[in-house]
Amino acid sequence: MFSVFKQVRHWMAAVGICALAACGSGGGGGAADVPVLPPVPVAPAITVQPALVAVSPGQTATFSVTASGTGLVYQWRRNGSNIAGANSASYAFGAALGDNDAVFSVVVSNLGGIATSSDARLTVGDAPVIVTQPANQSVLDGAVAQFQVAATGTAPFTYLWRKNGQPIAGATGASYSTPAVAASDSGATFTVEIGNGRGSVTSSAATLAVLPAPPAVVRGPEAASVVAGNTVTFSVFASGTAPFSYQWRRAGVAIPGATQSTYSLVTSLADDAAQFSVVVTNSAGSATSDPAVLSVFAVPQAITVLSQPQDLTVRDGERPTFTVVLSGTGPFSVVWMRNGVDMSLTRLDNVSSTTYSFSLVRATIADDNGALFSFRITNAFGSVTSRQALLTVVP
Repeated sequence: MFSVFKQVRHWMAAVGICALAACGSGGGGGAADVPVLPPVPVAPAITVQPALVAVSPGQTATFSVTASGTGLVYQWRRNGSNIAGANSASYAFGAALGDNDAVFSVVVSNLGGIATSSDARLTVGDAPVIVTQPANQSVLDGAVAQFQVAATGTAPFTYLWRKNGQPIAGATGASYSTPAVAASDSGATFTVEIGNGRGSVTSSAATLAVLPAPPAVVRGPEAASVVAGNTVTFSVFASGTAPFSYQWRRAGVAIPGATQSTYSLVTSLADDAAQFSVVVTNSAGSATSDPAVLSVFAVPQAITVLSQPQDLTVRDGERPTFTVVLSGTGPFSVVWMRNGVDMSLTRLDNVSSTTYSFSLVRATIADDNGALFSFRITNAFGSVTSRQALLTVVP
């Protein structure tokens, strides 16, 4: 750009004034008449800045600026470098994908000074168009629903999924998998907004239908052993969609009035070897438990271990489970032991099952490798301690 001195010289030349040192009358040595100088032009001021431009490939991108002042000269720049021949108040060219994200600005000058515009970014690409809308989903209670969308346009895209119009945290991909759904989620709607630098579009709404899940017996009634005259209680735990109804059976025949999740009876010798099962029903179907065998004795029977806990080898972080099977007369008191010491939180009292399992939530090499697990079980006849099962934990 011109120095101030050069600007003044050019301005003086433009208005027909000679430099003072070169002026004067041609003779007699009289003082020269000094003309009155016109005012120096005011420096330009940009009143309308160049704006962001977004076009598709092959379209014309046009940037423009509005500035105040006289004798204005324009020089457009791309990414800070002058563009040859771009010397008007506007600059237009045919945009290609390679021009995406380029930054344009303009320097406006006159004899009074210069002004530089703010940057304006160019976005070249096609706005997203959805070609596959999210589809309605029907899933069972407790299952996971997945919604997907597909779009054309200029990548990369951004995605934002919404449930009932509210943004879902972290749901920013072309597909979205829900957490395990509940009956209360039925009827919820899901949409996704897809964007790029060229624009955005919102999908149609997909509706989620949550169907009742049929029951499944998670833990059924277990075999029991008692002395005649004592009460035995069988129980069941089922997964699926509540509410459930229950029907207990003896030898496959429905027991009148036995319609709760537990069933109790006062035993007699006639109940020995009887088999009890339960049918669990909801609106989606039914499930029947395996039968549990009841052993009834006239007098307490000593405890006999039929199946000892076995040594186990598991990987670090896995869940080991030790199991013992016994015979004898309940009710029993059961406690698991670690290295011969009672684990108080595992104690069970007044139970009648003849099969028991104990699991560590997570075995670690540091804490559990080489540990010995056993159980002690007691009834009215006496107490028995099982063998110690070795736990080996490997990487």
